[in-house]
Amino acid sequence: MSLAVEKNIPVPPLPQPKRLYPFPDMEVGDSFFCPAKVEDALLVVTRIRTASRAFRARHGATTKKFKIRRVAKGVRCWRTA
Repeated sequence: MSLAVEKNIPVPPLPQPKRLYPFPDMEVGDSFFCPAKVEDALLVVTRIRTASRAFRARHGATTKKFKIRRVAKGVRCWRTA
């Protein structure tokens, strides 16, 4: 089997993964709300916290800080720094 060498073929861009949370779009003072049942709120808090830490590590965003709290009928995440 012989493979041909081809020239000037551009590398296709990587597909962008679908974002679940809007961390890159947030400015200080912004927040987002995730509806959740009372029994599921702790799980949602944990998921958002894990995602925010992964975002900070992946993007070198050590200056971006987030606070996540259970609120009425769900969970809210604020960007604080």
